[in-house]
Amino acid sequence: MPGRGPQHDRGAMFVSHHADAEMFVHRDRLLADAEEFRLARLARAARRRRRREAAVRDPVPPVADPGARPVANTGEKRRSPVRA
Repeated sequence: MPGRGPQHDRGAMFVSHHADAEMFVHRDRLLADAEEFRLARLARAARRRRRREAAVRDPVPPVADPGARPVANTGEKRRSPVRA
């Protein structure tokens, strides 16, 4: 039956040369890497979304820096030395 063979089936892969086989292996690796990166991006987005939702539900007060100098609250604005 002419026109019927492995090269004509949609699901079959007809490899005519060793370089073709290497090309298909390389392509499959690239597709697998792309899928892995896509899944990693989705996981990061889900983590960010969960953190954002948790921050809205339970806001955490900012932590004071123990090494920071205390600022005296004199009630007046500090002037810039450039604009003096």
